[in-house]
Amino acid sequence: MKYINSVEEIYKITDNLQKKYDFLNSEVIGKSLCERDIIGLNLGNNKNMVLLACAFHGMEWLTSLIILRFLDTLCSHIHNNNQICGINIFKFLEKRGLYIVPCVNPDGVEISLNGSKSAGKFKDTVEKASSGNTFNWQSNARGVDINHNFDADWVRLHTLEKLNNICGPSKTRYGGKYPESEPETRAITELCRNNNFEYAAAFHSQGEEIYWKYGKEIPKNS
Repeated sequence: MKYINSVEEIYKITDNLQKKYDFLNSEVIGKSLCERDIIGLNLGNNKNMVLLACAFHGMEWLTSLIILRFLDTLCSHIHNNNQICGINIFKFLEKRGLYIVPCVNPDGVEISLNGSKSAGKFKDTVEKASSGNTFNWQSNARGVDINHNFDADWVRLHTLEKLNNICGPSKTRYGGKYPESEPETRAITELCRNNNFEYAAAFHSQGEEIYWKYGKEIPKNS
């Protein structure tokens, strides 16, 4: 797995995959605060899809590379009519489709890799929130943690943020002024509302656990 120097390299990999495999569809599902594209890739049955999304946090850009490597492998087996673990992928994808968002937070990735200058008009906000060190930057360009910006226990999380003295733009764990205040969050939620995804998985690169339980929202087959 190689390292990258810019979010543009993620875009380049995405573009090359789409050119390499004509059955792989690509679309822009939204724009970040700094007007960077949030790209979606899909193949297979578009009425019965699984969503895989990566890089909600800027410093977790490695998840983007992992999912794109996986997608390349998958498409290569389809192209060459090969099986994976005894499964004919082409026939499987006739029944169930796959939708991938490799980089939910492109501004955050760029800030983590290249510093506050990558945040454009939000440069001062990033510098203040990071105290000049953006290596572990997780939020978007406005200092909002996308993971905390969804309408899922937002009030409870907002209370915990205040208890931890996180009351404004921060490199991590600030949920914004209200749920879905950020364009990156809205891009994902609108994508979900417009598609009947049967399953969704968010990829993160810290820790060793796989979290299958969230409050009372427990999938039946977990």
